[in-house]
Amino acid sequence: MKSPRWPLWGALLLLVAALLTVLVFLAAEYEVNRDQAALDQDALGVAVDIRSGLLRNVQTLQSLHAFSPTPQSWDAPAAEMLGQRREIVRLEWRDNSLRQLAQRLSPYTPDVFEQLGRGQALPEVRQACEAARRLSGAAYSTSYFWPMRDGRGLEVMESCIPLTEAGSAKGFLVATYSLQGMLAELTNPASLRGRGLSFTEVDGTRLAVHSTLTTQRRILRSQSLIDLPGHTLLLQLESPRRTLGLFPNVLT
Repeated sequence: MKSPRWPLWGALLLLVAALLTVLVFLAAEYEVNRDQAALDQDALGVAVDIRSGLLRNVQTLQSLHAFSPTPQSWDAPAAEMLGQRREIVRLEWRDNSLRQLAQRLSPYTPDVFEQLGRGQALPEVRQACEAARRLSGAAYSTSYFWPMRDGRGLEVMESCIPLTEAGSAKGFLVATYSLQGMLAELTNPASLRGRGLSFTEVDGTRLAVHSTLTTQRRILRSQSLIDLPGHTLLLQLESPRRTLGLFPNVLT
């Protein structure tokens, strides 16, 4: 009498089921890794956009002093520039000893320095301008929180551009950036739709937020460094993790 074959068929079915389970798991992991790689590439693109925007701003700001202005003639073009660059909350023209010659506030945040006097930010201004003098080019300070009225506040950063005329130092142009404004104005809105974007500390503490995710599902995160002369910013891009079906697309 022949022995029953059902144990053999049972073992074979278990083996097929195990292989299928492993295949589904590997396919799902592949799709997640593919989505993560795409997000990493997008985060790098956003960082490049912000860095390029800052570089364009440096070139535009240098044009303020293309014709040896006086503090009086400097005011009108400075106001026009602030109207076009919402990420900049204040412009200053300072001499070689960092004494202020002229200044102009952004029309979008005119109350930013009402709570505390501008002199409280002199250490950051000095840090940026000393780096600019050393590098003979635009440089940036570390970012810092600036309190405003009604419990509000901004995370800001100083940019300093050395000014020269006929090879001689003629002072500095200082631009105060809002980090939140940089996220909003120097990025492509189409690439951020449905995503979260922020500047963070290394430990994950958020310094400035442009958009957040409202979903409670698992999310993917990618970080990219923005290396600037004198300072480095850490950009974080978040995206909802796609819901995978029983059989991932790549498996089909």
